Amino acid sequence: MVNKNIVEGTGRDIGGAIKEGLGKAFEDRDMQAEGAAEQVAGKTQKAGGHLEQSIEEVAGPVVDFVKRQPLLSAGIAAVAGFLLFRGGRK
Repeated sequence: MVNKNIVEGTGRDIGGAIKEGLGKAFEDRDMQAEGAAEQVAGKTQKAGGHLEQSIEEVAGPVVDFVKRQPLLSAGIAAVAGFLLFRGGRK
């Protein structure tokens, strides 16, 4: 499944490039600057979408495991917490 921010960010990036190109062609510095700003915003949104997608890919299996094995997950969390607490007290 494609992340919504990736699609929207790509659209903003492309739209900004077109706007910047038109600004250059018509020697309109304001349009050129707006296009460049839209490209940056689009690239930023797209990068955020890729980050979200990566997190979902990593967290998805963990969430599934916790749903399937809630007691085992609680035990693992308790042991990890104990070890972290104990390690921090030395």
